[in-house]
Amino acid sequence: MKKLKYEGYRTIFNKKERWLLYGSILLVFVSPFILTRPAIWAFLAFNKTGQIGDTIGGITAPFVNLIAAYLVYKSFSAQIQANYQQQRNHSEQIRLLLDEQSGSLILNLYDRLEVDFRKGIEEHRHTGAASEMINGIVWIERVLASIEGDMDKLAGKTNQDLLARGISDIERSVNSVLFTYHSFLLLLNIIENSLMNSKSPHVITSSRYVVSKIQSLFNQHKYDHILKYDFEDWLIPASISEELHGELKYAKISAQTIRERIDNIFELTENKESPQVGG
Repeated sequence: MKKLKYEGYRTIFNKKERWLLYGSILLVFVSPFILTRPAIWAFLAFNKTGQIGDTIGGITAPFVNLIAAYLVYKSFSAQIQANYQQQRNHSEQIRLLLDEQSGSLILNLYDRLEVDFRKGIEEHRHTGAASEMINGIVWIERVLASIEGDMDKLAGKTNQDLLARGISDIERSVNSVLFTYHSFLLLLNIIENSLMNSKSPHVITSSRYVVSKIQSLFNQHKYDHILKYDFEDWLIPASISEELHGELKYAKISAQTIRERIDNIFELTENKESPQVGG
């Protein structure tokens, strides 16, 4: 863990205060001698005002009390400064601990996400839910291209079979795809928030590593392919439900958000590592 520096450290007495303290102590010793010397005016002669001990005590008591009061004041000031410094050190220790935990949390969350992701691939013909969904989209795109807007052609057996196959593939996979998008976005949000609140090299390195891995999964397993398609004209009467049509549009929005978030986090890590101009 990073070693803390003690900033803002102050000595108990500065130069002027030390001179004032030395002068006051000197007055304590000198004033009895000066004030008990023969005086020009009788009322200033203190050598006959009772016992010499009372005279010296009476003369020095104000100076001693002033010195004592000032020392108490400085003692409280030093204690306040020490408490403030301790609080700053404690806050810094907590910040460093949270930075380390944030980096570790990001790595652990990604490990769990990747495990679930790999299981999802095995459950969908070993190609992944996104690949299955894209296959369904391709079949429907072929049907739409073949009928060229003529809804009567949709009644043909071939087109009906292709359409049923495409819809089936999408229905089996779209929920898994949406769940994966949600998991990606959740982790990307955590990473982005950690970067916004930390300058720790550990957090920056962990964030960049994890986002690179997410980007790799996103691209290699066709989770970005949905961005190639436009679903505005896909609502074919009695063929594809409004619910499924809405899920596809939401999946596309999620994929676009993930891509933008990945680019934004990479930019954040670069800005965190670059020296601040004029700083």
